[in-house]
Parts: sequence; structure tokens; C-alpha cells
Amino acid sequence: MTSRIALALALASALIALGVGMHRLRAAAASADAEHRALLLAAADARQVLQLRASTARIGDAQRPSQDVISRVNQALAVAGIPARTLTDLREEGDVAIDAGPPELRRQTVAATFEPITLDQLGRFLEEWRLSQPLWTVTRIDIGHKGKDDEPTLTCRLVFAATYVAGP
Repeated sequence: MTSRIALALALASALIALGVGMHRLRAAAASADAEHRALLLAAADARQVLQLRASTARIGDAQRPSQDVISRVNQALAVAGIPARTLTDLREEGDVAIDAGPPELRRQTVAATFEPITLDQLGRFLEEWRLSQPLWTVTRIDIGHKGKDDEPTLTCRLVFAATYVAGP
């Protein structure tokens, strides 16, 4: 009889150990799945960083970008089908040397305010600007709600930057 009790206790201990092992196995599998998903996201982020690093900044050749930014903005508005009156302000913000580069490398920035504008119009303008003005990169977008809560109109301030090599 004692051998049966010992056998039953050994079997019960083995089943308990097996149950604990299965629980740990499930927890480890769930943790491995979560880590695998995190690894895939990190790999996607790394690919995107490498792609962005590989895309070269567009730099103008030995001259400051032309001062006809207002006509360029108006042309992009027209192509995007947005009324020119949407552009309410355009001003140069600066023309400075780039700290991390050689002294002849400079960046000119211009800010434009659009109001009223919808998100759809803004998207069309940004797409047209990207295609038609590769030297001028949008470096900042500030969007605010304008009007009543049920109206989808916005006020938007964009900052454009052009990097160029200053002449001698």
C-alpha cells in the first residue's frame, strides 16, 4: 500500500511539474511573440531611417534661391485648385549658415500662412509643392482650427527651407 501511495505522490508531483512547465511554456511563447512583433517594428523603423538617411538633401548650386517664392506658392495653389486668397501671409524668416556644415553652406527659410484651408486642400498643396519645388522642403507645419466646431476650416502656417551653397 505504501508503494501505491508513493507512486500516486510521484505521479501527482510529476503532473504538477508538468502543469507548471506548460504554464511557463505558454508564458514564454507569448513573450517570444511580443518580442518578435517588437523586433519587426524596430526593423521597419530602421529601414525607414536608412531610407531617409539615403535620400540626399537637395542643395542649390552656388547661389541663393530666387526670391520669387510668392509666385511659386501661388502657382502651387493654382495647380492644386486652391484660391490664391487662401495665402494670407508670406515672409522670409532667415538666411543663415548651417552650423554642422562648411561655412558656405546656408539655409534660407520662408513662412507662409494659409487661411481658411481644409485638410484636403492642404494635402493637395503639399503634394504639388513637393513635386514642383524640390529645393524647398517643408520643415514645419502649424495647424489651428478656425471657425465653428462643425466647419472643417483651418489656419495653417508652413515653413519652407532651401539649402544652398553660397557663392564666393
